[in-house]
Amino acid sequence: MDCVKVDNDRFFEYSHYIRVEFCKSCFGSDIKVRECSILSIEDWNEFSAECFLPWYKQGITPSDSRAENYSLREYALKYPCSLDPNQEMRILSAYHSSLGLRLLVDGCHRAVALQSEVNKGKNIPPVTVIECYGTQMERVFPCDFDSLLKTYKRQFPTKVDSNEKPKKPTAT
Repeated sequence: MDCVKVDNDRFFEYSHYIRVEFCKSCFGSDIKVRECSILSIEDWNEFSAECFLPWYKQGITPSDSRAENYSLREYALKYPCSLDPNQEMRILSAYHSSLGLRLLVDGCHRAVALQSEVNKGKNIPPVTVIECYGTQMERVFPCDFDSLLKTYKRQFPTKVDSNEKPKKPTAT
């Protein structure tokens, strides 16, 4: 997956599409933006391995202490959908660089459709990912990253509480 660092304005250009809680004013100096091109299934697999959706198992809201985000791969297996070839293949994501967690914040339906195509063994069109990344993503997307961090702490309590980099989650 080819990525290049871009100005934060590139992310803000599309931020009006974001439907999850987004605190633009919390973009600090430690948060950067990159644009990535996904040109192959291998690139997609690398990207999607760490993706979570702002959609919750059992219909629970993110404020519920039991809230658990669906991984992209898990959701696409459970609720596959079709790809609309007329849609622009652009996804916005937020990547917590110290934990290796990626939250899709726009383009979730497109991502599920792309993953559904990959699951069927089909090729996918080129995809552009515009991603903000850093160690403070829970400030920028407080509700959804808070839920991800709680789930992560339940799974890897000593890894998250220490400064060690935790093991990456596995998609189920």
